Amino acid sequence: MLNFISNFRQLCTTHFFIFKTACKKSKLIITTISLFLLLIIILQIHLIFYCKNVIPFHSVIIFLILTILSFGVSIYTLFQTLNLEKVNKILEDEKLHNKALKVMHDGIRVFKHDFSNIMQALEGYIINDDIIRFKKVF
Repeated sequence: MLNFISNFRQLCTTHFFIFKTACKKSKLIITTISLFLLLIIILQIHLIFYCKNVIPFHSVIIFLILTILSFGVSIYTLFQTLNLEKVNKILEDEKLHNKALKVMHDGIRVFKHDFSNIMQALEGYIINDDIIRFKKVF
């Protein structure tokens, strides 16, 4: 049984990209849902072959189809949630990157302002031919 579970997880890991990026809790949920689906399918097959005189065949088939659909919706919803978490993480990373760029931009603006002031002072000293003050300040 443990070998089956590890093989099943290996199959899910290689075929589902989102499964690779999921946290351990989500992987456990996906594996548990899939195993429950497998167990219910086995029980339904048992009902079809061994209890066909007691339970109508069409009732068992309808229940089996509804069960598979409900598990499919559960797994689809879980994958959408995992995808949403991934997108939210990317968005948070982009917000941090944007904040860092804003800080760098503000630093460049301050430097540009200071540099412009220094150049204006130099220009004033040169225009006024005040080399003594120019040498004293710079």
